[in-house]
Amino acid sequence: MESVHASGYGLRADGTTAMPIRGPRLDGGQFALIRDTDGGRWDGDAAYDRAVGPLQFIPSTWATWGADGNHDNTKDPNNLYDAALGTGRYLCAGERDLSDPADLDRAVLSYNNSRAYVTAVLQWMRTYRSNGAAKLPDNLPTTPHRPDPTARLPRPGGPADTAVRTTPAPAGRRSLTTAPRPVPPGAPAHLRPQPPALRPAAKPQPTPARRALARLDRIGPEEIKAQTERTLRPLQQIVARDVHGTPIPGIDLRLALTGDAAVRFLGPAARPMADASLAVTVRTNHQGIANVPAFTTGTSPGTATLRATAPGAPGPAVTFTITVRPAATPAADCLIPLDAAEITVPVDTAATSPLRIKATQDRTPAAGARVEAVILSSAGGSTPTEDGPYFEDRQHRRLRTLVLPPADAEGVIPLPALHAGRRPGSYLLRLTTPAGVRLDIPVTVTAEPAAPVHPAPAAFGANAA
Repeated sequence: MESVHASGYGLRADGTTAMPIRGPRLDGGQFALIRDTDGGRWDGDAAYDRAVGPLQFIPSTWATWGADGNHDNTKDPNNLYDAALGTGRYLCAGERDLSDPADLDRAVLSYNNSRAYVTAVLQWMRTYRSNGAAKLPDNLPTTPHRPDPTARLPRPGGPADTAVRTTPAPAGRRSLTTAPRPVPPGAPAHLRPQPPALRPAAKPQPTPARRALARLDRIGPEEIKAQTERTLRPLQQIVARDVHGTPIPGIDLRLALTGDAAVRFLGPAARPMADASLAVTVRTNHQGIANVPAFTTGTSPGTATLRATAPGAPGPAVTFTITVRPAATPAADCLIPLDAAEITVPVDTAATSPLRIKATQDRTPAAGARVEAVILSSAGGSTPTEDGPYFEDRQHRRLRTLVLPPADAEGVIPLPALHAGRRPGSYLLRLTTPAGVRLDIPVTVTAEPAAPVHPAPAAFGANAA
């Protein structure tokens, strides 16, 4: 309706017209005054704006509602795919649901406040929905419909100018021009005689058959980035289209995971599914779009491939790459001893009091922070002592350098049992974060053996076992 089906302009297969479709100059003469807003980029006029493209957007409106409908990284109002998607965004603004007849009626009225216009648009909508296409003569008037610059449409975040119209602004908005406008040659389709070919049959049309799937398109980046041991709900989507590029609702898609990363889909209870965690089926919504479902990652980094196909249609497929990287280690900026500022241990025994430190960042617990423990001589330095106190691993080997387990949710890190050894003296237990934050705890090994040796408490004896 906006450009009389772009007839006479030479519509190419890629959605662009061989000749640009431009409305009259909006210089305040016969039509409203709208000075240039795009530097002539779209309408070829650096002084005043003109309505452009098959859907007749003015440049300032296109700046708000423009879209990239053919995924060529350009929002071009002269391209039918881009202009159609931009029009869809405009019509659906304010959370309107176009499957609701009342919302649909209001949406088309917002595009052109004319009941005859709405009737004609809805008739063509039903014709295309039923027949898929309509053959039109190529000698129709080539001057497109002229819009009203004062019409406005509420949208999330505030109002925006619509494409220019010949009709007055909707109620509640003062029009910039109050005098009736003349009807120029090639004025709106509903204001001039219509060729018979433009009048769709008014009789009810049969319900259209399900359209055949021609391709699947990816929405969003091809790479999905994640960290280990995380639950991710990606923003990527998949759209199913027919041979005309129109989205198809109600299509079942099979999504399968392969690769070396331990990636698993989540089930309804937000847990990895026991049986089908590597493959799920999703269905496209009323807009022909399916969301990539949530998934979890394992403990090891790697890559996985998510492949979407349609059962019964082996040709169309789309893939995403899932890159799993190691989780970032929290950076503690402070280490605090919780139990003792110094440790005293008799020879041939192990420390019997709890040994714990707390890691914080900006005075809050640094959950997951890592700390390295080194036992040095009292003189300090950086070389671990070859005798004196030590830790033990599971094989009872003596360790004087040890990476402690990550801090818990409260930032607390328990130390394993500290064994005194057989050589009395003064030592340092140095605790250091990867960022260089350091805590030194003096350790004294006394010469007097302790009377009966008690086993280490279970709280830290388990770590020494």
